Amino acid sequence: MTTPWGRGAASPFDRVRSLFLLGAALASALIVRVVYFQTYQRQPLATEADRRRSTTRVITPRRGDILDRNGMPLAMTRDVRWITYDPSRIWEDDKTKRPSPRRAAEVGRLLASVLGLNAADVTNSILSSSHRRGEHARCKFIKEGATRAEEEALRWFMRSKDYKDTLIGTVVTVIPERVYAAGDASVAVVGKTIPGSYGTAIGSSGIERWANTPLAGSIGWTKGRVDSGRVPIPTSTERIVSASDGANVRLTIDLTVQRICASALDVCMQEHTPKGVTAIVLDPTTGEILGMVSRPSFDPSDRTLPASVILEGQRNRALMLYEPGSVMKPVSLCIAIDAGLISETEVFPCPGYKMLNGKRINCEAHRRSTPPPGTNTPRMVIAKSCNTATADIALRIGGKRLDDGLHRFRLLVLIGIQLPGEVKGYLEGHKSGASLGPGSIARIGFGQSVMVSPLALAAAFGAIANHGVLMQPRVIKAITDPANNVVREYPVRALGQVISPQTADTMADYLTTVVSSGTGKNARLAGYVTGGKTGTALKSDGHGRYNGYMASFIGYVQGGDGRRFIIAVVVDEPHNGYHGSVAAAPTWKRIAEGLMLHWHVPPSPNAPTADVARADGDSIHD
Repeated sequence: MTTPWGRGAASPFDRVRSLFLLGAALASALIVRVVYFQTYQRQPLATEADRRRSTTRVITPRRGDILDRNGMPLAMTRDVRWITYDPSRIWEDDKTKRPSPRRAAEVGRLLASVLGLNAADVTNSILSSSHRRGEHARCKFIKEGATRAEEEALRWFMRSKDYKDTLIGTVVTVIPERVYAAGDASVAVVGKTIPGSYGTAIGSSGIERWANTPLAGSIGWTKGRVDSGRVPIPTSTERIVSASDGANVRLTIDLTVQRICASALDVCMQEHTPKGVTAIVLDPTTGEILGMVSRPSFDPSDRTLPASVILEGQRNRALMLYEPGSVMKPVSLCIAIDAGLISETEVFPCPGYKMLNGKRINCEAHRRSTPPPGTNTPRMVIAKSCNTATADIALRIGGKRLDDGLHRFRLLVLIGIQLPGEVKGYLEGHKSGASLGPGSIARIGFGQSVMVSPLALAAAFGAIANHGVLMQPRVIKAITDPANNVVREYPVRALGQVISPQTADTMADYLTTVVSSGTGKNARLAGYVTGGKTGTALKSDGHGRYNGYMASFIGYVQGGDGRRFIIAVVVDEPHNGYHGSVAAAPTWKRIAEGLMLHWHVPPSPNAPTADVARADGDSIHD
């Protein structure tokens, strides 16, 4: 039978039913989808929505200051205000990205009047297609280092309804910047920082690195809501974790002493053109480092310097190992005197050289038999710097006892200074004292075949000046919070009575003869008791080869108030005279003169007024 709608044609009822079934299927799918999102995907979607509506802002703490012993800032953080402008705000069209000269002139005039700049310069900077370092098409530097008053004035204009349209695109950014008040005088000790995460700074050398944790503080953060344009809603802050500003570090360093040392080292660099030079000023009764300067150096506030200058300039040469030469002789003789192996009246004849294991040990002091054999007492061994007599004394001490004595003086161990980069000294071939041969023992006695740091030697001379008590060198006095409350103190610490007071006082007296009539006359300071030792050593490359010289002078100066101060000067490969008496002693004297004036130290009534037993010492160098 044929239906009214034709053979095979669907009836209206069938169409309605099909549409109903299709709608039911779609509705079921939609219900399933809604149920799926409302159950299984509810938490992930809620989390994502919350993430999109929320923002977290890191609060950067203020890095603590580094202060000298008198509270003078050596390193501090200041806020630097950068004013930038987005040239896209005055583009004529987005395709060409060409700024409008007319609108650029309007912006330039207004910014220049507020910031005290030249209007033409500002306009040209906005219109320029070239970019300085840090600039790009949508950021042009207008002024670095704007004052707080200029910032406030600019923000007033940016809010004003008459000028805010003109200044759209102007951005004021406050950036914390590390400032070093001492310039290049203290970088080897204070160090420098490099950028860290979240706008923080990380210490890369010196105190900045050693005390980075207390200096850095801890970051904070805030969590709040943003609108659809990701603009923070001011009243929506949900949580705040406050930042903790960094602590301050107070050093034992005296800024004026740093500058005295730096000035003297600069003269040495000019006169002797060495690879480098370092100076240390130490209080032997407390171990406090009052001054520590190295050259070459650089100003860490200068961000334009190449990496090679920075790497070389931040090396603290006071901690670098070197063969000291004759400045080791007082330590060797102290070990012998303290053990009762030599007497003050014993004589040590010197023919000018000594053969040991087929190798010749020369003596510059006695190559012309001066002073004559029979007058070479321990005092004159130190004053004239006799190598062969010191070798004989070292052999009498023996390898094990010599090694023990050097350890007792902390020359072969870490002395524990609060600075990165300290390396302990060692004997030739890293041997123990018991395994040393006669040749090594003799050479160690007069400062060869042994590597030590200038700081360790300065501390050893400090023990001699301090009646035999070795004090631990320290450069940090205390760590204080931002309110100046002491968080941690670093007290004075004695490392032990390394030699008897009698031995120390005897050697301190011997050292005055070096200055009055021996190799150190260029260090003599009128009106003050001065004692010290010169040193001139071939420079080792660590592989048994020698090239160039290291010149040293280490000693003490004493005024009328009885206080003594240790000064050490070490010059790396000097020219125009390479002996310690020529390259190092005059620099030592300049520092000593500056210290006595700075501290108003009265002259000593016991200071020698004329040379004593000069012999022909004017011809002697060491």
